[in-house]
Amino acid sequence: ENKESRTGNAVDEETEQPPPEPELVLPELYDSPRAPPEDVPAIVLSYMKIADAYMQKANYRQASKQFVKVLKKAPAHIPAILGYATALERLGQPKKICETALIYGNATKAALAQGDDRLATVALRRAVVLASTSDNKEQKLDTLRKLSELAFTEEIASDIYFSVGSEMMEGDGVGSEEDAMNAFTIANKFYCSQDIDANDTEAG
Repeated sequence: ENKESRTGNAVDEETEQPPPEPELVLPELYDSPRAPPEDVPAIVLSYMKIADAYMQKANYRQASKQFVKVLKKAPAHIPAILGYATALERLGQPKKICETALIYGNATKAALAQGDDRLATVALRRAVVLASTSDNKEQKLDTLRKLSELAFTEEIASDIYFSVGSEMMEGDGVGSEEDAMNAFTIANKFYCSQDIDANDTEAG
């Protein structure tokens, strides 16, 4: 009897399966509320002309100051946001790389609010590329994570999460291997979702 009992327990132990791991839930894509272009005061146009003149003369420091004046009056003015980011980028200040990338992110939000997905895509991809050049590993990863929250298509989300995972895999204490694998998994799921959506569109 004891032998049968021991045998039965052994079989139970062999057939018992570990509980399945919870399925990784994809982050939601950014969904910007639509808003009409804001009214631009006359003074803003004056500031923009001055900023553009400084940009043509490659005086990026003074141009950036003029763009800041514009954005204080019209925060969602896309030409000023892009101009400010471009001026900072051309100044070539390593400590401001991540800050500049987030300004391109602001351009993405403004463009999406006005329904310009193409411009939003260009701005967000520029932000990711720029952030990836930062030598500050911690700031770089933090910036990429913030930019991932602005991903509004599966394709862009997949690319950004792949960048996040790649940065974590480099080590330097900015992320664990498990976190990196989670980021890669999310990137892959978004990539596959993109293919499914395309097939559904073709089928329809």
